[in-house]
Amino acid sequence: LPNDKLLTFSAVDDMAFTKTEDTITNIAVLDLKTGKVTEPSQIDTHHQMFCEGLAVLPDGRVLINGGSNDTATTIYNPYTNTWTVGPQMNIPRAYEGDTTLSTGQVLTLGGSWYDSAGDKNGEIFTASGSSGSWRELPGVLASRILTNDPAGVFRSDNHVWLFAQANGTAFQAGPSKHMNWISTTGNGSMKSAGKRGTTADEMNGNAVMYGVGKIVALGGAIAYQDAGSVSDVQATRRATTIN
Repeated sequence: LPNDKLLTFSAVDDMAFTKTEDTITNIAVLDLKTGKVTEPSQIDTHHQMFCEGLAVLPDGRVLINGGSNDTATTIYNPYTNTWTVGPQMNIPRAYEGDTTLSTGQVLTLGGSWYDSAGDKNGEIFTASGSSGSWRELPGVLASRILTNDPAGVFRSDNHVWLFAQANGTAFQAGPSKHMNWISTTGNGSMKSAGKRGTTADEMNGNAVMYGVGKIVALGGAIAYQDAGSVSDVQATRRATTIN
């Protein structure tokens, strides 16, 4: 957080969580200067925050959206230590990807874990006062980001790697081997950026921007877990740089 603190949340008890049954969330905050952690406290914004999307807004507030087939949004203000009910998304999502854009808006995409529904196309969040609004981007298609996971869309649109670029655009670097440029203007649009070299899908891997226009993709596997004909899903130690 911008005040040198670290936020932890999503449990319902000190050492327990639920995926769907409860909207109570336990939170604790670590002060990085003193090393002290607050006693866990409970909030209930009627939001099941398991497998949610997450983004930090330009003013330092934290946007928490979706999770366990939820359309809910919650906004955390670290300066006042308050949790506010935000606007509902148009599409329920869990294990989606979020990124804060150069415009200060937030792009969310994917997230069929839990309901296996597919078509978790893009939406964009615009902050306004203590809340804001979501707008669908029908031209930002989840079908363009899918891995070839044997479990189908339940797993193939999870954990999308999104990186903000200039003028409200974003770059989707994975985990699918197919990459895309994303525009959020109007209905939104996508343009292929080709494949990530000769690498396969890298679900559950990670990607980090380490310099201006430079991304390193790390690890992952061809499927989320053992499923169908894939009975032995092994991680890779591969690292790939993307310029």
